[in-house]
Parts: sequence; structure tokens; C-alpha cells
Amino acid sequence: MLRGTMVIGSALGNRMPGQSFVFLGTKLDPGGAQLLQLQLAREMRARGHRAVSWFLYLQQPAYKGDPDAQVLLDRPARGPLAYAIIFWRLVVLLRRLRPDAVCCSLPLANLLGSLAAWLAGVPVRAVSHHYPIETISRPKRMADGLWARLGLYTRVVAVSRAVAESFGRQGARYRRILTVIPNGVALPPRRLDRLAARRCLELPADGFVVGTIGRLADQKNQRVLLAAMASVPDLHLAIAGSGPLEAELRAQAQPMGQRMHWLGARPPEEITDILGAFDLFAMPSLYEGMPLAVVEALHAGLPVVASDIPTISEVVRPDDGPDGAVLLPHDDPRVWAEAIVALAADPDRRAALVRAADRIAALFTLERMAAGYERLLTTGRP
Repeated sequence: MLRGTMVIGSALGNRMPGQSFVFLGTKLDPGGAQLLQLQLAREMRARGHRAVSWFLYLQQPAYKGDPDAQVLLDRPARGPLAYAIIFWRLVVLLRRLRPDAVCCSLPLANLLGSLAAWLAGVPVRAVSHHYPIETISRPKRMADGLWARLGLYTRVVAVSRAVAESFGRQGARYRRILTVIPNGVALPPRRLDRLAARRCLELPADGFVVGTIGRLADQKNQRVLLAAMASVPDLHLAIAGSGPLEAELRAQAQPMGQRMHWLGARPPEEITDILGAFDLFAMPSLYEGMPLAVVEALHAGLPVVASDIPTISEVVRPDDGPDGAVLLPHDDPRVWAEAIVALAADPDRRAALVRAADRIAALFTLERMAAGYERLLTTGRP
């Protein structure tokens, strides 16, 4: 049963100004898309709307105590029966609450959520894509195009121009309802100064620390970063996150000895302190939709080195002004090692990147993102 159903029912049912929105994600875990959804629901309420945040199922315990972290199934979904239960509960809840709009996120929630919203008579059915179409399985890709042609989607959001271009191949109707709303973030307040954060994370007080944050999975490509740092003496590497490749990556990092620091999965409220403990942020991803961790690093005033892929380039290379990051091929550890060593030895270059980061970060705020969704859900225009 959906946790907090009575709270949600009253949240959408009271007679307040504004409109009522349901934000629906696929799985609840500590990921970036999930954090964005939670923040977006809260920001919509601050703007005078009634908004709730639901997820289809619980993948990993996350955001404990957050009233917006609601799930329709309190365990991982496995098998057709689990998805049938989720879908039935979703239709029942939407019929009961009758929101003005449902905004779904990620492929499975997009498909199930828009169909359930259509059956429940919800007039605005928006879906959002956080990764390029090539990362979606062929059956979901085909269903996504069919749903658009049938009119189950009334709005489609891509989080970057590169993602929008990839989904533009779904046809003319798809392109007519497709718009770009870049992700934005609101970092929590910093609780610890640099030295205290390093003590808390067991990082060296005076060493140069290269840090990264992300799931330990193929997409994030930490292998190339570990290979690069293994050849760089004196510099430290810190990785925050957990995932299926943890054992493999730990084995790869053994030659680094005490220069390697595993921070594990950390709660969202610690993100600003973690970033404040780094000297340089690295993101060697193979692909992204719109790199939330990079945006967070820019907001934290960190110099960034990242993969030269379209979705990262779109963020850190503005139409005017200097680049906000050093971009590198994602498959060459030697180039990564050379770039990291050069930045570690050049404080002026790092300071120039930070100045550019401050300007770029202002383009990717929670307020700008929420304003885009608000216009889209209430007027149909981004």
C-alpha cells in the first residue's frame, strides 16, 4: 500500500489556490533523478500548488523520513504480478485524487504512469527523459513512440538538447510536444568547513584530493579514473557511492593503497560537505542525460574534469564565455592522468575554472527548472 496515502489525499484534496500535480518516478533509491523529483514537488508547493511525489517501487532505502518519498510497492518490483499491482494501485489513487497533471520520470514510470493517468481522466500527462534514447531497451523505445502517437503523452520533456535530439527521431508528433527543461539543483547548506569535512570523511588534511560521486556501475566509468590515478603519485582519490561494481573497483584500486578513499553511499544532506572536501571533481561517465553531479560540483565552486560527451559539453561549454570544465576522451586513462596532474600543479587554471563554474551554475538552479515545469504543466509552454 502507498505509504502516506491519507497524507497525500489531503494534500491534493484541500482547497488551495494553484493546481494539483503528481510527480511519478520509477524507483526510489539514492539517485539524482529521484532527488530532483523530491525537490521539484517541494518547490511546486512553495509556488502555491498542491504537489506530491510518488515512486512505483522501493529499490533501496533512501530519503527516510521524507514525506515526499512515497512508494506504491515497498519492495523491488519483480515479475508481471508486481507490476500489475503497481499499475492497479496507481489507477485507483489517480481516480481518487484527480490531479490536474501527472508528470512522470524515466521510461517505466513514463509508460505506466501516462497510461494510468489517461485511464483516470487526468488531462495533462507529461513525461520526462533523463538519458538519450539509445540507453532505453528496444521494447520500451517502441512503446514510448506508440504512446505519443496514441495521445497518451500530452507533453514530453528532455533534460538537455542532446537528449531531445535523440528522442526527436520518434516522429513528427513527438517533436511537436517535445521541449527541453534543463535540470537544476539546490545544494543543502554547508555544515562543515573544509578541514572538519575531511576529518569526518577520513581524508588527508593537506593532500590534493580528486573526488567523484556516483553509482559504482558501468555508466559512471570509474575504471578509467582508477587507472589514471594509479599512475599519479602523491594525489588522492575519493569515490562516494555504491553499486554492482564495488568489489571489482575495490580490487582494481588496491595498488593505490592509502591514496584511495571509499566514502560509500552518503545521504543527500551531506553532498555539500563532501564536495567541499575535494580539490578537483572528476566525472568520467560513458553517457549522461544531464549530468547532475557535474552541476552540483559547479554550484560548489569546484574545478571539474569530465568526459567529452555531448550532454556534459552542453552544460560546461556555454554559448559565450569560458569553459567550466576540462573535457577529455572517456577511454584514455593516460590523458586523464596528464590532465589531473597539470591541474593539480596549476592553481591559476583551477581558479579560472571556478570563476567560469560560478557563472554557469546560475543557469542550472532549482528555481529555473521548477519555473519551466510550472509553465509546461499549467499552460503547455516551457
